[in-house]
Amino acid sequence: MAARVELAGAGRLRLEGRLGAPSVAGARQAVLRERESGRTVPAAFVRAGSDPEFEAAFDVTELPAEDATWDVVVVSADGSEERLVAPPGDELPDASRVRAAGAVYRFRAYATARGNLSLSVRAAPPPPHAEVARVTVGDAALAFEGSAPAAAAGGHLVAVSRLTEREVVAPARFDAGRFAATLELRPLVGDAAETEVWDLHLDAGADRLRLGAHEDGIANKGDVFVYPRREVERDGVARALRPYFTSANNLSIRSRPVSEPEEEDSEEGEDGTADEPEEARDGGDEHARETLVHRLVAWRLRRLTARGRPGRGEPRGQSVHIVLGHAFGLGGTIRTALNLAGELARDREVEVISVVRRRDVPLLPFPEGVRVSVLDDQREGRGGGGRLGAALRGRPGVLVHRDDHFSASATLWTDVLLARRLRSLRSGVVITTRPGFSIAAARLVRRGVAAVAQEHMHFLGYGEEVAALKREAYPSLDAIAVLTDEDLRQYAEALGGGARPRIVRIRNAVPPLPGGTSSHDTPTVIAAGRLVPQKGFDMLVPAFAPVAQAHPDWRLRIYGSARPFRFHALRRLIFEHELYNEVLLMGRTERLGEEMARASLFVLSSRFEGLPMVIIEAMSKGLPVVAFDCPTGPREMIDDGVDGILVPEGDVAALGEAMRSLVADRDRRRRYGAAALEKARSYDVGVIGQQWRALLAEVARP
Repeated sequence: MAARVELAGAGRLRLEGRLGAPSVAGARQAVLRERESGRTVPAAFVRAGSDPEFEAAFDVTELPAEDATWDVVVVSADGSEERLVAPPGDELPDASRVRAAGAVYRFRAYATARGNLSLSVRAAPPPPHAEVARVTVGDAALAFEGSAPAAAAGGHLVAVSRLTEREVVAPARFDAGRFAATLELRPLVGDAAETEVWDLHLDAGADRLRLGAHEDGIANKGDVFVYPRREVERDGVARALRPYFTSANNLSIRSRPVSEPEEEDSEEGEDGTADEPEEARDGGDEHARETLVHRLVAWRLRRLTARGRPGRGEPRGQSVHIVLGHAFGLGGTIRTALNLAGELARDREVEVISVVRRRDVPLLPFPEGVRVSVLDDQREGRGGGGRLGAALRGRPGVLVHRDDHFSASATLWTDVLLARRLRSLRSGVVITTRPGFSIAAARLVRRGVAAVAQEHMHFLGYGEEVAALKREAYPSLDAIAVLTDEDLRQYAEALGGGARPRIVRIRNAVPPLPGGTSSHDTPTVIAAGRLVPQKGFDMLVPAFAPVAQAHPDWRLRIYGSARPFRFHALRRLIFEHELYNEVLLMGRTERLGEEMARASLFVLSSRFEGLPMVIIEAMSKGLPVVAFDCPTGPREMIDDGVDGILVPEGDVAALGEAMRSLVADRDRRRRYGAAALEKARSYDVGVIGQQWRALLAEVARP
């Protein structure tokens, strides 16, 4: 097997190639095998099987923190093994270094004498340093607190300019292995026109220790800890100073001219990109022909979805086709659908249809035995369809309503491909996961195919216009699976309560997550979700302020991705409440289960939900849950005063008080956590899978 090797992020090694000999056509796993001991580490993701294309990804920071050589091996379904062939040397990435919690990894992919791919890893603990626990940004000074390995009676904090090597010294106080120091900002203002960086050290006795943070389990400090900047003037020169963590997780101070903009100060549009002028269009016949094609395609799609389902096909069978917007992304709907696909694949043929694809490596592993197909590959240089596809990709679609955020990824070409795929099905069951897909299925799939909508939001969750489309189209479906009793009531009331479609409540399933369960001893509150208004993190930040004031050693970690302008808006709110030490935007994680196990409390601040799977995931780690009593889901998932606390919807003060009460009471956290762990067992994927099998058996009958 030949491979292409690239670095896909800090410590992430991605391999791509084609399966070679037929003996490995059923490959199911790629592993790194340590040459001396023979121990193995599986890939974080692998895609193989009958498809000759092969992908795998390894996280180097998951390897033991020691020097070793690892060979890349692909293990086939029959137990046979084959080494991965390395690409030419000039196509291999350069050696790289990445910092993880408690170690520095240096790694290099190389070709052995036989041309096989191997990985050389060198790991070492960080050099001696002073561990920073808190940075307080005042108007005129910075205050630092932390620990030092040397027990010194006195010492100094030293800022060293990289530009001039000038040193600014401030006294430091030591007490039982702890240190504290205050550094005035005015002495750091020089007359240099360019950016100046000051590295921070602690002189403790005879040792000069670099200030850094390496012991709190956060590898990417520079992305997580963002401090406010201060404008300081000295001798008529004004500079903007901001402390920051370097790529090596050491602490420095950047000094810039006040007039020089920073990344987070840039203006961005609602889609997270800077506003740009629309390109002028060429007039003439070509543009007129393109416009006519677009209008004809849109008209045809609307006519198709207005007619109702076409004639009866073959008898309905056991195959299942699950339609997802972007199976390669990360989110509750994707995770739920993949869990269901893996469970159903135990006894039937299952296909996941990803309407679009924008990533090389999926953020969640695909279940074994599940076939994944892609309609519109939106990766650069991958799109097909010739001139028609190229023309239609630039036009918004008509099948997904604008109030559904997936509409940003949908185009007329996406619509054409989805319509073709739905019409091509001749038997089995199609399960759709978004209203736009469900409405299309209600109109387009043949009567020999059972159509089931899996709803992840309450009936009005996408607005009244989408609700009106549901009222019109959903009676043509065979079944609707909703998440809560309240959803069951709403859908039955909105659709008339007749025999068709069948409406059932089936909750989301939670598979076992890695990471064990919480000890309830770590001073960490955790929240997770996309950084969008729905999730209410703008309410969570001020709600945590009284918690941080009463318990300054506790931190709130928020996991989730966002477009840059939302990150910056939330960071400005954190600065406003002076919570930059306590509220941390952790970004996206593929190890949420492990991060939950390291926390002691989960909080959900959403304005609305469907059935928030993240609550059950937190409960499965033994975490008590504090949540707004928002529509819908939390009330049916949390027993107030037993496994968590429900607070009135939107009541920020009550949310803060609920968190504070559990932060202050470890025994209560443990009691609630034990009840939460028991509650999570009712969401086991096997239990939920049987409910789906019963529904599919009913709707799959001709």
